Amino acid sequence: MVPAAAVLVALELAVGIGFLAAQATAVRPSAPRVSQSSSPPYDDVQALLTARGIALARHDRTAFLAGVDQPFVAAQSRLYDNLRKLPLKVATYALDTRVRLDPPTRYGVPAYLGSVDFTVQLAGFDQTPSVETQYLTFVQRDGRWLLASDSDLDGGTRGLWDLAAIDTMTSDSVLVVYDPVERSLAAECLAAAQRAVRRVVAVVPSGWTRRVVIVVPSAAAVPKLTQSTADLTRIAAVTTADLSASGGPSGARVVINSPTFRTLSRPEVLLAHEITHVATRSVTTASTPLWLTEGFADYVAYRDAGLPVRTVARELAASIGSRRLDALPVRSDFTGPGLAVAYQESWLACRLIAARAGEAGLVRFYAVVGGAGGDVDSAVSTGLREVLRMTPEQFVATWRAYVTTQVG
Repeated sequence: MVPAAAVLVALELAVGIGFLAAQATAVRPSAPRVSQSSSPPYDDVQALLTARGIALARHDRTAFLAGVDQPFVAAQSRLYDNLRKLPLKVATYALDTRVRLDPPTRYGVPAYLGSVDFTVQLAGFDQTPSVETQYLTFVQRDGRWLLASDSDLDGGTRGLWDLAAIDTMTSDSVLVVYDPVERSLAAECLAAAQRAVRRVVAVVPSGWTRRVVIVVPSAAAVPKLTQSTADLTRIAAVTTADLSASGGPSGARVVINSPTFRTLSRPEVLLAHEITHVATRSVTTASTPLWLTEGFADYVAYRDAGLPVRTVARELAASIGSRRLDALPVRSDFTGPGLAVAYQESWLACRLIAARAGEAGLVRFYAVVGGAGGDVDSAVSTGLREVLRMTPEQFVATWRAYVTTQVG
């Protein structure tokens, strides 16, 4: 069962080249536990789910649809076609019997609503399988249990393949999964993402597959895919992840919000930021502060962009005379009117680390902080001591002077 977790959404402002972007690690909330009056058909449902996974592995459409209630066959036929277009390495279903849900009554026959773990891994793109939670309804007809719906309970994980017909396009480093109505944008994303992957690999060459999955849905599908409550009209892309069997994030996807993405003049810069989050997923932990996560992603994105510091940090430059710069940005700074400045301060903090310790030193700092354990402050202190031979107080003072020099 996927535990409830907050969804983080943070905007990135790249002033001077005119785009707004967002990064989110979305772990979808699970359904509430409630009692169920009758004895659940666990064995029958799990047998159906096992057969479903075997049918996918054998490319057997007939067997995949054999356990589907007739009114749901057309939708599940589309899903089968969609899944066959993906490079599936793992695709299995398992019923989570710990979750008890009230069944719907609209079918007029015995029904069971189950929490189902869909374990999926895309060959060449996902380092480990991820577990997506689905809430599926099964009905009993003529003594058989059949899959009847995937929409009787809100929540859970929704892939684009669950929502609409899809198509794919692939290069050596990028898989684009897209709604056919967005084919031209998908081709643009493929080209831009290939350039972005090269930019990220130049800084983070190991620890990830060096490949990325880009999802290009219709604009209407973005909220369902991201489970985000943010104002998506100002967001160009959101990076999401589900949980692996061990509890860590896996299955990272960069979801494109087409209306805003089309306004970008430098889409590879945005995608380099997002792909950096994918590349650093395995070393990003609860000990990693948001200023480091976002500052590092911006460092990679702007590294070869050819933009002056004062152009990228325009809001910070405009406010530098009235700012004290007593501390690095904290999570609350990444909301509200000060959002742009928080990103720019974070970017310059990472740029400073690279200037003092080299780019490899910045990469090492990121890994040391994420692996230090404990709270954020102690993890950062460990990273500063090991990489820069500085105390937090010394680093803040050096950063303050650096920011003033760069944008003052």
